[in-house]
Amino acid sequence: MSAKLHSILQHQRELLENSWATMRTSSFVLPGPAGGQRKLHSYIRHFRRIRYLAGIPEDYRPNSCLRDTVASRLLSSRSTFDEVAYQLGHSPGSPMTRRYAKFTLAAEQGIVNKAEQGLDSLLKPKAD
Repeated sequence: MSAKLHSILQHQRELLENSWATMRTSSFVLPGPAGGQRKLHSYIRHFRRIRYLAGIPEDYRPNSCLRDTVASRLLSSRSTFDEVAYQLGHSPGSPMTRRYAKFTLAAEQGIVNKAEQGLDSLLKPKAD
């Protein structure tokens, strides 16, 4: 666990220990003020405010970003498209899985090659 995460969790524990007994003894991870289950609109309202304060765009979809990260990392570590499709719940060869083709090692190598060519052209000594 990172030091930052440990610090956040420690702060949350301190907040909980200083809260009402109903919240401290609740069986819910994120209890409502009376210790019971929070309603969905409460989460949405709080997350919208946090998103706004953090400057995160409204169209940001964390679940999609997480899926994209998983798919790109699997492909970068030489997993097959079928393996990635299975992990994402897609059928083998689905268009949704093929959109991650840009993350295969061959695509990455192409990017590296283009960058290398660009740098070479910039660093070549100019003829006088």
